[in-house]
Amino acid sequence: MSNNHRYHALVVHDDSRNEDNDIADQITSTLEKEGYKICNRIEGSGKGVFSHFGGYLEQSASVIILDMESDSDDSNTFRVFIESSLRNMADSLVGLTVIQIKGMENSVMDSVEYKGLKRLQWPGSESSDRQRQKFYKQLQLRLPKPVKLDERTPLLQSV
Repeated sequence: MSNNHRYHALVVHDDSRNEDNDIADQITSTLEKEGYKICNRIEGSGKGVFSHFGGYLEQSASVIILDMESDSDDSNTFRVFIESSLRNMADSLVGLTVIQIKGMENSVMDSVEYKGLKRLQWPGSESSDRQRQKFYKQLQLRLPKPVKLDERTPLLQSV
């Protein structure tokens, strides 16, 4: 991970949707238990998918995007914003991962293509331990390796 990255990954989701919040929280807590530093919610930035950007994208080595259905209120704006934001960042990212919920039709991110983009299917609450482990293993392969953090680690320096 580069010295200018404070986070292993930024989880981008529509935090006005409870289901997306729950999935983002599960991903964040699972990865943090494995030693990753994850940016999930940005305090004081408001609601919706756009509260996750700004400097946090530049501070993250990878981006994990929770997909949304194209009939969602913010869907078209979301797609355009993701495409324009990532256009300049895609080459500097270690991984760009889109997580789609099983059974989702008319996905916003279906038309998005970038070098190194990987799509994973969210295993859901009905999945077995083995399916969840496989999902997280695939996701971890998309992230820089976790490092032990101490006061000298660049990830902890204030911006």
